[in-house]
Amino acid sequence: MLSSDGGRILTSNVACAQQVEFARDSQGRGTARVTIEQLGMNKGRYRVGAYLMCERGVHVYQWIDPVAHLNLHREGLEPGYFLIQAQWENAQAAPSFNPLAD
Repeated sequence: MLSSDGGRILTSNVACAQQVEFARDSQGRGTARVTIEQLGMNKGRYRVGAYLMCERGVHVYQWIDPVAHLNLHREGLEPGYFLIQAQWENAQAAPSFNPLAD
């Protein structure tokens, strides 16, 4: 789970949504790894939480939150948590609309 430094949940990803089953030893221990290809987050400090949940992702058995902090730095003035990929362009102005004109 990725949260703001103040604890607001921003996004998450659960293994059961991808129908991943983890190998476990006779004592029920296993290892999991998650890879995030791109993180469209803006500059700031974020918390990473790890949760051990049931197979359906409903019941939480254990958690560590935060397990780590991310400190992201970048140039720019954009506010907010997420950076949206967008392209601005100079479009020609549309003719004005006047419903009272003849």
